[in-house]
Amino acid sequence: MKILSVLLRIETLKTVKRRAFWVAVGVFAAINTSIAVDNVRTARRFPDFAHALPESWPSVLSGLTSPAGFFVAVLIILLVAPEFSWRTGRQNVIDGLSKERLYAGKVMLLAGLVALFVATVLLIGIGGILFSPSEGGPEIIRSTDLS
Repeated sequence: MKILSVLLRIETLKTVKRRAFWVAVGVFAAINTSIAVDNVRTARRFPDFAHALPESWPSVLSGLTSPAGFFVAVLIILLVAPEFSWRTGRQNVIDGLSKERLYAGKVMLLAGLVALFVATVLLIGIGGILFSPSEGGPEIIRSTDLS
């Protein structure tokens, strides 16, 4: 169990220090924010369009269909490929990390990225629902409440 926490810490440190990670997460969040803002504007313009939680799960989870897979794949390539050209992957094996543990760390990185993108989509989508009017009345959080 200790080796898993070490592998997780190693992969987290390498991931957080890469600029490509922050750019990809920011672009992905911006795309999902624009989808959420468009849904909120449509709900305010057209009273027939209900953007409330039980009915709007498909629109909230629509950010997971195509862009999430693309961003996860690009991020895995950007985070893993330079390790072999920079010879840090080889150095990890020389320092005593087995190839199985090295690849286990990469699988943990993949699982963490998938969890991050799912959480991003859910947080942005549910946050958009809080600002949209529902059939029971006005939106839960109004712009005057924030000011």
